[in-house]
Amino acid sequence: MVGISSKMTACSIKMKKYNELAKPLKMGYDNPAGVDIAAVSIVKTYNGMYLLGTGWCLEIPNTHYVEIHVRSSLHKKGWTLANNVGIIDSDYRGEIMLAMTPLNGIEISPIEELFDYVCQLIVKEKVPTSWIEVHSLSSTNRGEGGFGSSSTIKTIDDLVDVVLSLE
Repeated sequence: MVGISSKMTACSIKMKKYNELAKPLKMGYDNPAGVDIAAVSIVKTYNGMYLLGTGWCLEIPNTHYVEIHVRSSLHKKGWTLANNVGIIDSDYRGEIMLAMTPLNGIEISPIEELFDYVCQLIVKEKVPTSWIEVHSLSSTNRGEGGFGSSSTIKTIDDLVDVVLSLE
């Protein structure tokens, strides 16, 4: 396995306008973690979800990839990314798409209101990794404890105790 470098490298990403409606990428403040990207078209609809086009294609260096995250204010419109976080690999050259789905229990805005800066792109450096199949793994305190295993609430009685202690 290759170790993680503590030295970050600068990255230049080439951008190609796929659709003339594409809005320029936008940085909200001086040194943000990501750059905002706008949806500009409906490419496809299915089962209450929408695939929105951004009008941009990217050429990402082989040493990097890009994550797509929703902007924090998007919940106010009742929408989120269907896959929570999108990944754009360095070999993808098609239009950046945003798979949007309505949030449950919230009044949703018309999909056309999403033709705005709704997501952000965050550039990440790839870590060269070797995957090695073994017969056993080292032990830890957590062990095989999965979802919720770090919580102190393990049973209904534990939950009742916590609620009663808050009164």
